[in-house]
Amino acid sequence: MGAERKPKDLSKYTVQVTEHIRALRLKKGFTIAGFAERVGVGATTVDSWESGEHAPQIEKFPIIARVLSVTPRGLLPVSEGAIIKRKQKAQSAGRLQQKTAGKSTKGTKKNIGNNCLQ
Repeated sequence: MGAERKPKDLSKYTVQVTEHIRALRLKKGFTIAGFAERVGVGATTVDSWESGEHAPQIEKFPIIARVLSVTPRGLLPVSEGAIIKRKQKAQSAGRLQQKTAGKSTKGTKKNIGNNCLQ
């Protein structure tokens, strides 16, 4: 008697990665076959990624990223919370730059030493 094969149980995060790769592929206008050819795998392999049956091997991430014109990190899905935090951080940095852009350098450490010599 052979052991019954169970489908691989991919984590929710892995499914999000494969869904994100699919979304990027569609955004670039690639068919499954065209994308597969550029990545160097078969169309059935890409189909199995997108269906959640399998995940791409980590060694394929740099190739997939190059084909999709993103960094390997860009293949990872970003949560809505992370997007909000990035926007808030960027806004805070922008406000800080605006506040410091109009200030004089008089009285800074560099100028304090020069003022003492006068």
